[in-house]
Amino acid sequence: MRSKLMLLAGAAIVALAVACGGGGDGGNDASPTVASGDANDIGSAAEADESPSDAVKRLMEYRNAGQWGREWDDLHPAHQALLSRDEYMTCAADEIGLIEVEFISVVETYEEDISIPRTD
Repeated sequence: MRSKLMLLAGAAIVALAVACGGGGDGGNDASPTVASGDANDIGSAAEADESPSDAVKRLMEYRNAGQWGREWDDLHPAHQALLSRDEYMTCAADEIGLIEVEFISVVETYEEDISIPRTD
């Protein structure tokens, strides 16, 4: 379940890394390695027993409030290695901005094996 949210967040970080020049002056390697854990690692804010629906809702709440640091905290360590927390917060604010979502309805969740980009 966690991998699905991380894939969504991972796509966002890779896009932001490209937009913000990840791996550049911030001292982050553009081809990171994961120092510990595996593809099922989760960020500090995520709850181990949180449903995928609740995780997506929480992520959208972060975006609605412009809480980019909290969003970065939930990224896979390999994705965090692309941009520092400060770089991510600055870039996300500039590239994405606040999202005004008033209602989120998750229609369906299901199990599916996926590969999370840049975590191999």
